[in-house]
Amino acid sequence: MLPHYDFGDDPDNEWIIREITNHKWLPNLMFEVQWELGDSTWESLEVVDELQALDNYLALEGVTDPL
Repeated sequence: MLPHYDFGDDPDNEWIIREITNHKWLPNLMFEVQWELGDSTWESLEVVDELQALDNYLALEGVTDPL
């Protein structure tokens, strides 16, 4: 099952995250999120911190703690 990201209380505003594909520092740690519908956005660690997609990405990168 793909992780969901909730944009508030309206269930119509729930989006599905396919995966996290990249990261960068500018000046804070940001992650590129690939959404199920094909869009990509850069999101802060605070936004993706509790998502399984972040755990998967960090495991692929060999990182146990992003900070």
